Amino acid sequence: MKYWTNSLIKLFLISSFLLSTSYAKGPETATQFLPPDEAFVPSVEQIEDKQIRVSWKIADGYYLYVGMFEFSVDNDTTIEKL
Repeated sequence: MKYWTNSLIKLFLISSFLLSTSYAKGPETATQFLPPDEAFVPSVEQIEDKQIRVSWKIADGYYLYVGMFEFSVDNDTTIEKL
């Protein structure tokens, strides 16, 4: 009797594991990402003579993380009136 109980428990555990891994994998579709210029559309707004504000319209499901990008301007760069 103990042999059958252990066998049933093992069968149940193995079946549960196999079923859970097949559901966790999900569908076999490749993710199609938008090109960066479509996923993150920038806009520039002049605040004062020497200040601008850069912002992005970000597509649903995409994220722009702070600290993952930086801005710099060369000393010779000028900003035309927007």
